[in-house]
Amino acid sequence: MFTSVNGVAMVRRRVEATGRGRTLLERSRLAAIGPATAGALRDWGLTAEVVPGEYVAEALLDHLRPVVAKGDRVLLPRAAETRDVLVRELTAHGAHVTEVAAYRTRAATEHAAGLREALAEGRVDVVTFTSSSTVRSFCSLFGAADLPRLLRGVTVACIGPITRATAEARGLATQIVPEDYTIPALARAIVTHFEHARS
Repeated sequence: MFTSVNGVAMVRRRVEATGRGRTLLERSRLAAIGPATAGALRDWGLTAEVVPGEYVAEALLDHLRPVVAKGDRVLLPRAAETRDVLVRELTAHGAHVTEVAAYRTRAATEHAAGLREALAEGRVDVVTFTSSSTVRSFCSLFGAADLPRLLRGVTVACIGPITRATAEARGLATQIVPEDYTIPALARAIVTHFEHARS
């Protein structure tokens, strides 16, 4: 099961470093959380059998339950420190899940001062969040007391409902969430939002 493009990239890097290619995975059934992740697999010459129409873990689970039998072995390479819903639910379903921290997300703090200045001067119209970890990283750059002032008049856009829930739990009211939880759809939703605001 692949839950991000980064997960595919990290597994591909590790597999190719062993001198073996995609044949290592060709006998396994593959699942991808969304079209971008499925596309990364296709770029490697592999096809995802399961790709849900809604790109969140819960939708992936709904598609996996009918095809994962009790006793099946499931490999889940993903970011460290993510939600455990996939592991918990598939284990309860009877699968043997091996979770591997294939990569770690890291807060980009080197431009925090410039970002604070841009926000304080009103030079930012919209802040986009593409995952819960981006919300947490952004909020960690500023004190909780500073965020309402820095984000006054700034539109918050989140890629999907899980990210929106994380943002709103931190006091960031979200104005934009696309119908499809992809970056292209998020970009289109932002354009539409501002076009309507100007009309």
